[in-house]
Order: sequence, then C-alpha cells, then structure tokens
Amino acid sequence: MVTNKTKKGTGLKISAKSALDSASKERSLHKKTTKPFFLTKKAIAFFLILVVIGILYLSKGLFIAATVNGKPIFRYQIIRQLEKESGKRVLENSIVKELILQAAKSNNYAVSDSEIDKQIEDIRKNLEQGGTNLDDALKMEGQTMESLRDALKLQRLAEMLVEDKTFVSEEEIEKYFNENKQSFGEDTKYEAVKDQISSQLKSQKFQTEIEKFLTDLRNKYKIIYFVNY
Repeated sequence: MVTNKTKKGTGLKISAKSALDSASKERSLHKKTTKPFFLTKKAIAFFLILVVIGILYLSKGLFIAATVNGKPIFRYQIIRQLEKESGKRVLENSIVKELILQAAKSNNYAVSDSEIDKQIEDIRKNLEQGGTNLDDALKMEGQTMESLRDALKLQRLAEMLVEDKTFVSEEEIEKYFNENKQSFGEDTKYEAVKDQISSQLKSQKFQTEIEKFLTDLRNKYKIIYFVNY
C-alpha cells in the first residue's frame, strides 16, 4: 500500500513539472517570436523616415524658393506676396478666359491647329524682318511656345464671338483716310495704307464689342468670388 501511494505521489510531481516546463517553453517561444516582430516594426518606421527625408530633399524646390546663409525663403512667402501684388489682375484674367472658352463652346466655335500655326509663322517672319528671333522674344517675355499658342487661340475665339459686329466697310476706311491724311503724309496713296487702316479700325471695334460682350456674360453667368484681393 505504501509503495502504491509513493508511486501516485511521484506521478503527480512529474505531471506538475511537465506542466511548468511546457509553460516555460511557451513563454520562451513567445519571446522569440515577438522580439523580431518588434524590431521589424522599428526598422520599417526608420526606413519610412529615411524615405520621407529623401523625398523632401529631392523636392525641396516645391517648398523652398532660395536660401540665404542657410536660412530658407519658402515658396508660400513668394506666392503670398504675388497674390498681394497681382492676384486681382490674374484672377480677373482667368475669369475672362473661362468666360470666352465657355461662350465659344456653347456656340460650337473652334480654332484649328493649322490656323494657329499660320499665325505663329507670320509672327516669326515679322520678328525676323526686324532682326529678332521668336524664341528669344518669348524668353524675354517669360513666355513659352505653348503659352503663345494658348493666347492666340483665345484671341481668335474672342474675335469669332463678336465677328459680326467688327466688320469694317470700304466707306469707313476711306472716311478715316480722308480725315487723317496729314498723319499719313500728303503724298501717301490710299491703296498703300488701306489694309493698315482696316486692321486698325477693326481692332478698335473689337475692343469695344468684346468689352460689351464680356459684361453681358458676367451678368448672364454665375460668378462667385471666394477670395477678395
């Protein structure tokens, strides 16, 4: 009987020890698996920080306009100053552009690339006759070929919108010539300045009519200002 009790007791002790060993192994295994996971998260965070720093360095021109002895002049400072100086003018020009584009679209007016190409070629020839290169002229004005094309397209669309009101008759040209002979010179022939007068009169009419047209559009279209300069 004594022998049996001793065996039972020994059996219980072995079972308890096995349980403790098993728990210890689990804790040890948990430590081994969680520690690398923690280090991985740390490494990822560090890597992301490096990536962000790299992006900021490579794109520093997006945020910083210049530095003076290491002190940065931020682009937002430049933009804020530009808005103060010319924000109203730029905004109004943008509104005018949008009014013309929307009106032209509603009237199914369009300008072909070939028409713009011809205008650019005429400009190029006129500049070359005066000893100037088109590319150099664009650089001096801070413009690009693309911006020139956009401006010519917008101008032509505006002309189309009021074309029926800017026609210049032969009588108007002759009248202007007779009334301004002294400015042309007594020996100047009518045929020599006819096209020049026609272009000048048409330009004057265009300025008058496009201003009226845009005023009417402003009253017709809904324009909401979110910024006041």
